[in-house]
This record gives sequence, C-alpha cells and structure tokens, in this order.
Amino acid sequence: MDKWAKKQKEFYDYDFKTIAPPVVEENIRDFHFKKIVSILEQNKISLGMDAFALELGYGRGQMMKKMQKHFNHCKVRGFDISEKNIQFAKKEGLDAHVADAETVSINDKFDLIYGTSILHHLSDLPNFFNKISENLKKCGILLFGGEGLFYEFLYIILHKIRKYWEIEKGMLNISETCIKEYLSQEFEEIKIYRHGNAFAYSSRKLGNLWNALGLSKVPSINDIYIYAKKK
Repeated sequence: MDKWAKKQKEFYDYDFKTIAPPVVEENIRDFHFKKIVSILEQNKISLGMDAFALELGYGRGQMMKKMQKHFNHCKVRGFDISEKNIQFAKKEGLDAHVADAETVSINDKFDLIYGTSILHHLSDLPNFFNKISENLKKCGILLFGGEGLFYEFLYIILHKIRKYWEIEKGMLNISETCIKEYLSQEFEEIKIYRHGNAFAYSSRKLGNLWNALGLSKVPSINDIYIYAKKK
C-alpha cells in the first residue's frame, strides 16, 4: 500500500467521523442510493436473478444493504479501504472486504460496478477505468459519482487545513471531457448526470432549502454521475 493509500486508510479509519458522523453519512448514502436507482431506471437497467454488483468505497455498508433490498435478486459485494468500516458492514452480514480500489485484484465479472464520491481519491483514472472494464461483463454498467468543481475547491481548502490533502489530490484529474475520453475505448452510451450536492442533502432541511433555492440546477456546485455501458 503506497503513501497515498495509507493516508486514505488513516483518514477513513479515524477522522472521517468528525466530518460525517453516522447520521450525516446515512443521509448522504440515502441520497446517493436514490440517484443511482434513478439513473439505472432511466436507462432501463434491471438487476434481476443472478445479477452481481460491486460497490467500491462502501463506507459502513448502508448503500450495499439498500441495493440488495431494492434489487432483491441481486448479489452485492463491496470493497473499502477502511478496516474500521468493515466491522459495521460485517455486522449486517454483507459481502464486504478491505481493499484499495486502485490496486485490488478482482477475478469475478460484474453486471454493475458503482461507487460514490471516490473518483477524487484516485491517482490514475485511466488505469482505474481500464481495470473496471476488465471486471465488467459485456454490456455491464459503470456508474460512479464525483463532485462539483466549486465544491471540490472548498474540499481542497478544508483538507489543506486538516493536512489530508494527499487523499484528495485525485480530484485534479477529474474533467468531464477527459473522463469521456478515458471511457471511449471500452465503453459506449457514456452519459454525465447532475443530481444535487450530497453534503447539502446530509441534512433533510438543508436539502429541501437547496431545492427551494434552485441550487440543485447550478452545475459547478453539484455532484456528477458518470454512466457508461461496456461494449
């Protein structure tokens, strides 16, 4: 595990709870879950009998649990860099494992590989997407969330202050144009969706205010979702 990955592990094992305590993370995961289901439905993707999905960066496993319940015939596996997180996921009986998403070796093929707000933690996006392609079945779906540019700027400042900049450097690699270019070799139907800002929806009241003020329509401060189908 390289220095970057060790910093990420340290942050999510011990310090993430100071930014996103359980109730906040639960709301954020619920926000992401609803958006992922919405995008799959818009693209007429169903996860029926024998479907196999992989979640990268599962946190405490809240969304894995929701996905398995919603797609009740789908098996979901998860990888997360935090050893502390796996304790929560294992208590729920989830197929959860500790691994670095960038370096883990996966032998299985999946119908869906998804994750939320992990792209800014990755040092080599082209290589990451190539690995994802290798582990997707033909016509399998890639679905990943990223964060808005202005919000990323605030995140950079926050982590500079907290001295965790190393775990966020990957956000400098995120560009919608570049992401489409990275994916174009192995994927088709590449789409970018905007669905609000996850941290705004970490509070129900703040999320409602965000909607009422029309902020969910402002591109630079809202999260993106990247959808693509393997050729």
